[in-house]
Amino acid sequence: MQKIRWGWILLAGAVAEAVAVVVLVGLRWLHGYPAASAAPLSAIGTITFEVELFVGTAVAGWWVARKAPAWPVLNAALVGVVTVLVYEILAFRAPLVRDASYFLLHGLKIAGGVAGGWIATRRARAPAHASGS
Repeated sequence: MQKIRWGWILLAGAVAEAVAVVVLVGLRWLHGYPAASAAPLSAIGTITFEVELFVGTAVAGWWVARKAPAWPVLNAALVGVVTVLVYEILAFRAPLVRDASYFLLHGLKIAGGVAGGWIATRRARAPAHASGS
């Protein structure tokens, strides 16, 4: 268990979810809705938010995985799991519709973490290019 960077995982997951909330509030504001509105976003707003969830969690996962002593992809995947847990804690009493998109968005968070870990392992294995002519 010492090879899992729990503190960094919790921090990265919380930051990634906070960024997601800020982006969602910004998208709602751009659509003319109040921050806590349940009104649906436009198609482009929805796609933007989904991409942000994946990319934001991938960046957070990469950040944790690049310094992990072992199991970088697991460390990064756990960042995605933490983002899901943070969301569930924040939305504990909220009346949520748990349809396919709800589970897709949580899956995107975990997949983003895995992708970030995979990128970190690929970059760590990449040979250094000699600079010179």
